[in-house]
Amino acid sequence: NNSILLAAFAVLAISVSSAATLSEATLLRMGAMALEPTIDGQITIEESSAASTQYGAISQTDGIMAMRYAVFHVGYTAKGVYFAARTSVPKLPQTLTDDDTVTLTLLPPGAQTPRTFTVRTKDGVGDLPAGCIAAVHPLKGVTDYAVLCTETELFVPYAALGVAGMKDGEKWGLQMAVHYSSMPETATWHYAKDKPDELGTLWVDSSKPILSLINFFTLEQWRQSGNYRFMFRYVNNSKKSVKIASKTVLHRGIHSAKLDSEAEKDVDVKHVPFNDIGNFTLAAGERKEDVRIEWVIWGGKVNILDLDLVADGETVFRRRIAWDAAHTPNKWRDDRGVPTLKTAFF
Repeated sequence: NNSILLAAFAVLAISVSSAATLSEATLLRMGAMALEPTIDGQITIEESSAASTQYGAISQTDGIMAMRYAVFHVGYTAKGVYFAARTSVPKLPQTLTDDDTVTLTLLPPGAQTPRTFTVRTKDGVGDLPAGCIAAVHPLKGVTDYAVLCTETELFVPYAALGVAGMKDGEKWGLQMAVHYSSMPETATWHYAKDKPDELGTLWVDSSKPILSLINFFTLEQWRQSGNYRFMFRYVNNSKKSVKIASKTVLHRGIHSAKLDSEAEKDVDVKHVPFNDIGNFTLAAGERKEDVRIEWVIWGGKVNILDLDLVADGETVFRRRIAWDAAHTPNKWRDDRGVPTLKTAFF
């Protein structure tokens, strides 16, 4: 009858409208990790180097890189998907709450509904499917970036994703996120304004290297000198050499009102190609780190880094990061009124 048809149509409409979409505006095309990670809440150099490191989470509040430090690591093995995050924590006496979390979202090929895995950064607890393992190493201490951080690790077996494994040529939906409860803010790897269901793309390809954006050097260095050191890593686990090149461009000094415009066409902006971070051959089994220094980028205007790194003529790493070192909203705030003790000597 008509009521049954209307109900069926409503269900169909809901499923279609909530279906996630993939965007290759944020893209990782890479091979598998060369090791199986140990999920103990401590991100080792070996684990982070075997995965793709993705520095800088984009605030969903304004589309600019969150000033609270965050770096994600992602990779896949024969057994499942590895996700790790190093994220900043508030200064004492503030503490992390149940609402401080990191989240991995995956959309297997052919699936309509993404699989979301959320873990609390204070204790590694999450409502996870059977077989998933999560762990946290709280209060890692002052990192190389002068920020107090916690480390969270998660491993998702393929059974929890409803698949037998990853296959070459597959394109998976991918999103990585951190949520802060103090002055609430969510920051993500892939940013799509007004498109909360849109995911970035993880392209499975064993012939391609694993590329990483490790950091912009230190937050404190930004404020003191305005100089940036963009650090990249390339790991080739394939059995043949690959030619690395770059189509990356830094758009310097964009007025914040133009953040949503086509930065590459802005005649008032200095466009700086990063051609020198490519143009080399990465041998089979080789790992290489590369640094690009850009001098005197002062705060007060938005800068956009359009990352586009190429292996054997095909883009394997694409991402857009907007930031402003003078942009400081959404920092920690003590909403609970935890008392502090101040002392002085006379």
